[in-house]
Amino acid sequence: MQPSRQLKIYLLILLLQQTNGQNVRSICSPPPSPCDSASKYRSHDGTCNNLEHPKWGASYTIYTRLLPANYADGISAPPVAKDGSPLPLARLVSSTIHPTAPVEDKQLTLNAMQYGQILTHDMGVALNTTPPDFRLDQCCSTSRKLLGPITGSKYCFSIVVPKDDLDFIPIGFECFPFSRTTTDHEYGCGRENESVQQINGHTSFLDLSIIYGANADEGAFLRVLKNGLLKSEHRLGQKWLPRSTNITRDCILGDPKEPCYDGTGDGRVNQNPQLAILQTILLREHNRIADRLGAINPHWDDERTFQEARKIIIGQHQKIVYYDLLPLLIGEDNMKKHKLIYTSKGYVNDYDPTIDPSIINEHAAAAFRYFHTLINGQLNMFNEKRLNEGGIRISDYIVRPLILENRRTSFDDLTRGLATQSMLAADEYISREMTNKFGTQPGDLVGLDLIAICIQRSRDHGLATYNDLRQYCGLPRANCFEDLLDVIRKENIQKLEELYKSPDDIDLLVGGSLEKLVPGARVGKTFLCIITEQFIRTRKGDRFFFENSGDIGFTLSQLREIRKASISRWLCDNTNIKRIQPNSFVQISTENELVDCNDLPLVNLKLWKEW
Repeated sequence: MQPSRQLKIYLLILLLQQTNGQNVRSICSPPPSPCDSASKYRSHDGTCNNLEHPKWGASYTIYTRLLPANYADGISAPPVAKDGSPLPLARLVSSTIHPTAPVEDKQLTLNAMQYGQILTHDMGVALNTTPPDFRLDQCCSTSRKLLGPITGSKYCFSIVVPKDDLDFIPIGFECFPFSRTTTDHEYGCGRENESVQQINGHTSFLDLSIIYGANADEGAFLRVLKNGLLKSEHRLGQKWLPRSTNITRDCILGDPKEPCYDGTGDGRVNQNPQLAILQTILLREHNRIADRLGAINPHWDDERTFQEARKIIIGQHQKIVYYDLLPLLIGEDNMKKHKLIYTSKGYVNDYDPTIDPSIINEHAAAAFRYFHTLINGQLNMFNEKRLNEGGIRISDYIVRPLILENRRTSFDDLTRGLATQSMLAADEYISREMTNKFGTQPGDLVGLDLIAICIQRSRDHGLATYNDLRQYCGLPRANCFEDLLDVIRKENIQKLEELYKSPDDIDLLVGGSLEKLVPGARVGKTFLCIITEQFIRTRKGDRFFFENSGDIGFTLSQLREIRKASISRWLCDNTNIKRIQPNSFVQISTENELVDCNDLPLVNLKLWKEW
């Protein structure tokens, strides 16, 4: 690999880890007082959602935990095995546990996987705000040589390549640079003798902070401040996210003229083409609604139009997540059992002010990351007749979204691909694009291992072990590896026994990824428990949730319109697509046939006409 390519991969690592470090305010700041209980709209930073606990769920507050942190020193040192020895290398665990023989899901499209990423980005981003004088190459050089201990500083936690690795060692790679997540201790919060806690840079609510920003200043910057609109640019007959003003920071480019986006509430927008597509759809949908509301209510000023459009699209987003997506991932019966969805035609009003909606660390750094198994490494493009127009390797376009504007039809063709192509199955099998070629450039033989990065991140966050969490979730504690047979297949237990000295050492992310799926869901029992608990908190801890009544809610007739929302209608209204299946999270079939876009239910915005 040429030095220039090495530098590009190194830059990719920096881009993926420098998440939302701008605009950080102290997490130690006191809560706002008093809260304006009469406000009809959410704050950008999530404060005052709960009037008694104004900072619950707010941006720049700490993640919560189901179980105490598992740091080796009780404070911040990465976990070790029960006997004090090092845990198996994250790269070794990835290559052993996750074969690269991907199997396609027989029911769901890539759109389900990709909207899952929208969902998880909306709920959180772990901060990485290392000091200006710190460089990742102090621990692992740009040519991937290990320069010192993997924890050579409190910021460094390099991923070491096993000495017998068949992919990376032959080309001289000894490590991947990796920096640790920012914690409350670095801001002078928390007690010195207590475990560090990571910081969530977004609000914990499903409030689309990825397009509206996670604080008031960022929210104002993203707006036109006229007619309720968000900033956009017009090219190729379409509205696009604004181009980045710092493309060397935000993208890996072959040409400075390539598209590279900014102007969103989330710095990860360029991470992959499909993510950029859905972020663009969200921008277009907000502006479409704002235009319509302005025409219906010409007396509304910019602020009223913006806030009402924001409220509508957040309501639609919450409906799509809870009623259309989550039942496919964690099971419809499970959703009904835990009162996450209802058949009511009226209000639900299940807000509980005693519930803290903050994001659970075990959910963010392990359980929901399991869905990386759903990523398909090949992205296909389809014309209006659903004929395949060719495809691209996702790894070639990580942090490089030029394909979206490569030609006039690329955006629409890739969007049809989202709604047509199968996602991969929920299992231990991972696309090689994710484990060996993540972030490569054309001609590169290897890239990064996303799964090893996720395992390292879960250790960085000091998550409790798999054995601890399976016991928390109602499974018996495993005293020996054979005790795992209740939920893990024998051949996978043998792999775990090769890697770990004790069941008490197994990483949560690893053990949970190997559990047999619960019928009707796409996760095993432990992850189902964690994810379900998170979405109970996310729904019932949100005073502004779309099915709640009162001045902050919708009128009953408006609520009935919000319930008509669908991801398919969003795709139709914001692209040149003419035909689509009613539920584009699900593959086209005789029960989900292609229909004319105009035949899909449309949210009737006339119900928002004031007078």
